[in-house]
Amino acid sequence: MKRKLLAILLIIGFAGSFLGAYLHAYFSDVERSEGNIFKAGEWPVISATKAFKVPKQDESGEYTLKLIVENNTSIILASEPPIFMPQINITNTYKFSINRIEILDYLPKDWTWRNVTVLFLYTDGRVCPIVPPRYEVNYNAETRLLNVTVANITSAIGKPMEQGETISLTFLMWYNLTWHHLPEEYRIQPPTYVNIAKATAWSTEGTRSNVAEASAEIKTQIKLVDRIHDAVEFLKGMYNSAIGLCAEAPSVAPNTYWLVSDNLWAFKALEKYNPEISNSIKSKLTELAKTYNLPTDMQGLPISYKHEAVIGDTVPTPFNETVQYTLYSDIYTLKTEIANGTAVMEDWQEYADLVLFAALSKHWEGKDEEAIALFNKAKYMWDGVGMYDKAINGKYATYKLGLLLYTSKVLGHKLDFETQLIATIWKMQDETTGGIITGYKPDGTPFGDTNTETTSIIIIALTQK
Repeated sequence: MKRKLLAILLIIGFAGSFLGAYLHAYFSDVERSEGNIFKAGEWPVISATKAFKVPKQDESGEYTLKLIVENNTSIILASEPPIFMPQINITNTYKFSINRIEILDYLPKDWTWRNVTVLFLYTDGRVCPIVPPRYEVNYNAETRLLNVTVANITSAIGKPMEQGETISLTFLMWYNLTWHHLPEEYRIQPPTYVNIAKATAWSTEGTRSNVAEASAEIKTQIKLVDRIHDAVEFLKGMYNSAIGLCAEAPSVAPNTYWLVSDNLWAFKALEKYNPEISNSIKSKLTELAKTYNLPTDMQGLPISYKHEAVIGDTVPTPFNETVQYTLYSDIYTLKTEIANGTAVMEDWQEYADLVLFAALSKHWEGKDEEAIALFNKAKYMWDGVGMYDKAINGKYATYKLGLLLYTSKVLGHKLDFETQLIATIWKMQDETTGGIITGYKPDGTPFGDTNTETTSIIIIALTQK
C-alpha cells in the first residue's frame, strides 16, 4: 500500500514539474513578445516608435488628412497634405548585439507607398545611410503589407547594432482615392486610418527578439467645394452686358462673340444659375438671328444644324460641311457657324461630337434604338484618356467629354467610366477663373485657353439629371 502511495506521489510531482516548466516557457514567450524579459539575458529586446515626419501634428496633437471633394459630383479633387511620411524607429534596448532586423508596415486601406529610406543612428548622434542591396523591400498589394529587411547589419555598416542604437525607416505614403469618387460612407463618417508597424530582430547568434509594435493614426476631414459654381462665375465674367453675349475666351479671343455654339449653350447653362443673364442672352440671340436672317429653330434661336441638338432640337443627318460666318467686325467681332456647306460629310460618323449630336436628335425624334446605337459608337471612341476621333491632332477636346456625359444622361445609359471622365473634366478647370480649358495632351497636361463653349457644355452635362 505504501509503495502504491509513493508511486502516485512521484507521478503527481513529475506532472507538476512538467506543467510548471511548460507554463514558465509559455509566459516567458508571452512576455518577450510584448517587449519584456522574463529571465534576464535570454533574448534580444527591441522597442518601436512610430510617428509621421511629414506632416506635423495639428494643435490637438493629431495627424489630419483633409479631402477636397467636389460637392456635386463627389469627386475627390485633392488631399491635403498630398503625402505623409511615416517614420519607424527600432531601438536595441538590451545588451545583445543585433545583426538582422525585419520591419513590417501595414498600410491602411486607400493608401500606397514609395521611396523607402533606411538610416542607422548611433548613440553619439552620427547617422549612416543603409542603401540597397543592404536592405530588401517587398510589398504585397493584396494585404497592403510592406516588408523591409536588413539581413546583415554588420555587412551594411561594418558592425552589429548595439544597445541604444536605432534603425530608422521612412517612406512616402500617399492617398489612392484622389480623382476617384468619395465613398458615400466616408461622407457620412470620415474614416480614421491606422498605420501599424511591427519589427523583429535577431542577435548575432541568431536568437530571435520580441515583436515590437507601434502605430499612428490619421484623422480625415472632408471639405466640400462647388466647382460648378466656379464655372458659372466664369461664364458670368465672360458676359458683356453692353453686347448682350458671352465672349469666346478671355485670352485668345476676348472680343469675339459666337452666336452658335458659344451663346446658344451659354444661355442654357445659365438658365438655372442666373436666369437674368440667361434670358438676356436668349433675347439677344433671337434678335440677331432676325437681323442677319439666320436659320432658326421653333424658338427663333439661331442654329447650326448641329449644336441645337443639345437644347432639344432635331438636326438633319448626314451633316453637311460647316461654314463659319463673320456677321460683324469693328470694335468687336460677331460670328456664327452653320453646317450648310455644299458638300456632305461622308465620314461624319468618325467624329465624336457629330455622332452625339445625331444621337440626341434621334432621341428627341423618339427613335431611341437608333439613338443608343449612335451613342455606343461615340462611347467606343473613349480610349481611357479622352475621345479619340478623326479630329484629334495631338490633343483631346474637353468639350467632347461634356457632350458624351450629357448624352449618356439624356439617354439613361450611365458610362462605366463616368467617374474617370468627370475627374478628367475637373483636372481641366482653371482654379483661378473657374473656366474649363479647351483641350489636353495625351499625358493629361492642359492645353489651350478656357472658353465659353467648353465651360457651357460642361455645366450642362454635370447638371443634367
